[in-house]
Amino acid sequence: MRLIVAFLVLMLSGCGILQSAKDPAWVKKERALGFDPYHVQSCGPEAMQKAFSNFGIHIDLESLSHTMQSSLSCGNLMRDILSVFNKQARQITFPSEIKKILKKNGFSIVSIKSLKELNKDEDTAIVLIRKKNTLTYHWACFPNDKYIKSFFGKDTLIDEIYLIKR
Repeated sequence: MRLIVAFLVLMLSGCGILQSAKDPAWVKKERALGFDPYHVQSCGPEAMQKAFSNFGIHIDLESLSHTMQSSLSCGNLMRDILSVFNKQARQITFPSEIKKILKKNGFSIVSIKSLKELNKDEDTAIVLIRKKNTLTYHWACFPNDKYIKSFFGKDTLIDEIYLIKR
């Protein structure tokens, strides 16, 4: 019976479990401390780093990622659960994590509907884009990232735009 349950878990969970088992010891150690190193080089911290830079704040990706992962939220739990099915889920940054880190640093956020509302010479925004008919998302920084409307080609949709105000 145990063999059947183990087989079903592996079959229903994709290759995420098998991929995670191959992670180097340093990755497993970081994860045990509550920090996933795969999140550091993902689009969420990178977009945030660019946005902060626009305001004259320079912060490294690791610090941003660790701050996001340290906040009291369901983000880490969700990343862990989803990574069972797909290892890339470890790179997810949730909108709540973006909002928390901005507010923690004294910024206010205004949700807007269109990039046309932004002035490239004055505004900074964090933009969540996705690929049409998929669960594939990407964070970008306006005006730094020029590809926002075309990241996924003709299938690029803008999901959220957070105008950042100091």
